Amino acid sequence: MAKLKCDDVTYEFIKNHIYKNKIVIFGLSSCELTENLNKIFKEEYKHTSKIIYVDKLEVNDISMNSLKDCMLLKTKDLVLPKTYVNGMYLGGYKAVREIHFRKDLDVMLI
Repeated sequence: MAKLKCDDVTYEFIKNHIYKNKIVIFGLSSCELTENLNKIFKEEYKHTSKIIYVDKLEVNDISMNSLKDCMLLKTKDLVLPKTYVNGMYLGGYKAVREIHFRKDLDVMLI
């Protein structure tokens, strides 16, 4: 297996979004699950999500490979979308939906 490479610029890009926004979703522009997550936060909790479409990312110093490697190192998870609330990684659509049904997102979004 090839060694994962997460450069400093990419790591800082991810970290800055995660810690400067209440809700961050890393997803694909064509992914229905990304949009469904956004709807949960918007319609159920009246919160706006910062959505980063990794397939449409136009940051000159960041490569797609480095972004994938950094996210994998940070979450140990290959699944998209990836959701963060208050800097904490919650998981993908299924995990967030389960947290929502348990009413635990209420506490996280106060």
